[in-house]
Amino acid sequence: MGRLDGKVAIVTGSAGGQGEAEARVFAREGASVVLTDVQEEKVAAVAADIVKAGGKAVSFKHDVSSDEEWQGIVAKTLELYGKIDVLMNNAGTGGWGGRIAKFNPEEWDFVLKINLMGSVYGMKNVLPLMQEAGRGSVINVASLSSLSAMGGSSPYTASKAAIRYLTKGAALEYAPYNVRVNAVVPGIIRSAMTIPILDNPESPVYQEWRKKIKTPRFGMPEDIAYAVLYLASDESEHVTGIELPVDGGYMLV
Repeated sequence: MGRLDGKVAIVTGSAGGQGEAEARVFAREGASVVLTDVQEEKVAAVAADIVKAGGKAVSFKHDVSSDEEWQGIVAKTLELYGKIDVLMNNAGTGGWGGRIAKFNPEEWDFVLKINLMGSVYGMKNVLPLMQEAGRGSVINVASLSSLSAMGGSSPYTASKAAIRYLTKGAALEYAPYNVRVNAVVPGIIRSAMTIPILDNPESPVYQEWRKKIKTPRFGMPEDIAYAVLYLASDESEHVTGIELPVDGGYMLV
């Protein structure tokens, strides 16, 4: 306990799933957590539950695809806590778009705005503050599909591939200021997007995933939360620009 004592962390997309798990773990480890999500009532309920359990948390409605809303979240966080030590860019969406030749431009725009620009705007507004403070940790979320392309998911795959190199570029820019930027690469994690498949063992997709996962079970949101806890903490102060797979051995040959 106490691995994030005294730190202030923003966790986007924290009304459920990985974001909720990350916010809860961060709070248990001593951080003051700012939870954000477009689902205002749900994210408020998570924050209230964290406080009830003895943690420090507030929540705000937040569309990460809006630079203006990012400016507001940063301003509110500074007003409350005076600093930002950790930025967890968790918010994201799926996007299965079909074959490239039949893609829907509106879907591409939606997926890229949330998955890519949501992280870009967060970093744009937070990294200068971390540079000035001389410390900080930013964690982005990539995907297995950015390492091993999946057909029929071009918008999602493209957005997550971009996150990987956005992370590396920012890590290079901000390393001299003691600001770290890393990415976590989730495998098949139980979430709203995967539950329909994970709860249907007879489906071909489930069976394919089960063959590729080398460990006995699929991933849970807490598996990601504990991985990013390391990246958020001072224990990883000499780690920047990495892509940390949490995939149960999915990528092993």
